[in-house]
Amino acid sequence: MGSGFTSIVCFFMRLLSRLKEAYLWHLIDQMNRKEKYSVSSHDPAWRAHRKAEKLDDPEYLPLLKGMISGLSGTEQQEIRSAAYFIIGKLLAKRPEAEYIAFYIDQIAAEADQQMICQMLSRIAEIEIPTSQPMDTIIALTKDARWQIRDDAIYALGSQNSDQCRALLRSFVALEDHEEHSGEIVKAQAALMRIGGSEDVDLLEKNLNSEVDDIRESAVFVIKALRERANHHEFEDQSVQRKGDH
Repeated sequence: MGSGFTSIVCFFMRLLSRLKEAYLWHLIDQMNRKEKYSVSSHDPAWRAHRKAEKLDDPEYLPLLKGMISGLSGTEQQEIRSAAYFIIGKLLAKRPEAEYIAFYIDQIAAEADQQMICQMLSRIAEIEIPTSQPMDTIIALTKDARWQIRDDAIYALGSQNSDQCRALLRSFVALEDHEEHSGEIVKAQAALMRIGGSEDVDLLEKNLNSEVDDIRESAVFVIKALRERANHHEFEDQSVQRKGDH
């Protein structure tokens, strides 16, 4: 009886997995529909993307990994793109190391500029563990295509590591503001996520920049870092007062 019950449970688990995979394929198909609507909420592709953003089941992660691994070539690029969108959004909620590593490896395997930029945008939303090598992302910060370069720099803010902070600081410190405005602005924005009060002095040097975007983003990031530092100081003082009592 125990063996029979286990077999029944396994059967239903396999069935549930197949149903979930079928739903993912359906969702991906809807995400790639091309009809035009005057109201975005009436567009099946728009609605499918919103549904994808709400998914929160970790069991979708291995399913998506398997699906993506079976897709290749330019003829399946749109299907991969939709699958990358889904897994990226899931990893922002459930940053599991195995699937983050897989996702980053897939970035290295893609060649299309738009696809890579979209994937880097998803990476920027994930909290990447410090144990995850960032070599792929770092290499893309030197890419010949400025769009990829800028998005890769911003994606460095997804890992709160000494390596990523040091790289971001090196971009913030670039002296040719006209030539490197994109890199500097993206680096400043990424530092707002993983930087600290120790970065304020460096950012203050850009307050006199003749490039509006650099100057204005520096003001915004400095304010955010100072507010965070003050908040942490207030929390530390609160904990200390409770300990004194």
